[in-house]
Amino acid sequence: MKKNKLNIALVHPLLDMYGGAERQILNLLDELIKKGHNVTLYTYFYDEKNCYPNLVKKLKKNIVSVSDHSSIFLKQKYLSVFFPFFFYKIYKKMKKGHLIINCHNPPSYFSAFLYKKINTKAKIFWMFNELSPWHRFPLRNWWKLNKLFFYPIKLIYLYTERKIVESVDNIIVLDRKNKKIVKDTFNRDSIVVHTGFEKKEVDKEIKNKIIDRYKLKNKKVILTVSKLEPLKRIDDFIRSFLKLKNKNVIGIIGGSGSELNNLKKLIKKLNLSERIIFTGSLSEDELAALYEISYIFVFPAVKQTWGLAPVEAMSYGKPAVISSDAGVSEIIKNKENGFIFEAKSVSYLVKNINYLLNNKKMYEKISKNARDTVFKELSWEKYSQNILEIFARN
Repeated sequence: MKKNKLNIALVHPLLDMYGGAERQILNLLDELIKKGHNVTLYTYFYDEKNCYPNLVKKLKKNIVSVSDHSSIFLKQKYLSVFFPFFFYKIYKKMKKGHLIINCHNPPSYFSAFLYKKINTKAKIFWMFNELSPWHRFPLRNWWKLNKLFFYPIKLIYLYTERKIVESVDNIIVLDRKNKKIVKDTFNRDSIVVHTGFEKKEVDKEIKNKIIDRYKLKNKKVILTVSKLEPLKRIDDFIRSFLKLKNKNVIGIIGGSGSELNNLKKLIKKLNLSERIIFTGSLSEDELAALYEISYIFVFPAVKQTWGLAPVEAMSYGKPAVISSDAGVSEIIKNKENGFIFEAKSVSYLVKNINYLLNNKKMYEKISKNARDTVFKELSWEKYSQNILEIFARN
């Protein structure tokens, strides 16, 4: 790759939560700056307290936002409905001279498309993490309130998106699952680049506080961390506790989302309130502590593109039991560095968890191999270098 300095724009809808895509783009920004490139990250709004504060504080001078405050309108449903307004405003904030625009989560590609109309030498690279919610219409109950209003917006969005994707210079995906989705949806080829990860040192004081708060001493913790949304299948995680033989096991669900109340009702209905704990949103330090405290990590999501949390758990030597419908499963060799269970099958999930709970030698083997896999194959430095090579050859 040439060593010339690149002028790069990164575009992401919002930086307002601890999410995999948010961690991805912030770490990419950090690595590109380290390599000496001129990089600016454009977003509608960023929250210094609730989106990786250490990274945001460090990179603040390279982040440009449209709004300096949060509001009810900065929610996915409103971004999806009023996307022309939000992303026109991001486009207007973008400086002249960017030759590379790397847009991430939908619908950031609208800003990139508008920019390229004026700055014709610029090239667009779409980091495809997932499809827009419009592809899953109706996704939530609020879509159903007025189909006559939402359905035409969906058609307009998808038509415009298809035209924009035709003009994108290259599409980058995290795994083969995403590669197939891009081909089936847009009839475009794409390049697979696995994301990175960074293992955070555990704060012993925070770790001890969590153990005391949730009474985890001498317990085996089975952990899952994700947005609490329907496709994450957290209900499968909950139902598995009905069949787990080891009663010394505690389940912890990290994260928040629209399904929180439904999941709490399910736990109460199944009389599992004393065996499963909700933590709500977690700071980086709390998440690191939970990874270390946990015994097994479970990832039951379906239609899941990649999945950073299992990778992070594996870096702490925790065996991951992963749904076959999650993109991250492609780095797993079953019974070698983790377990893959048939998606949506609670019985297979239980079988794998019980196997790990009752086979110490297998547990130790998986633990070592899981750690070795992620440290050997994945890093933010390697991810950024692979992205730069794609920029340079196109």
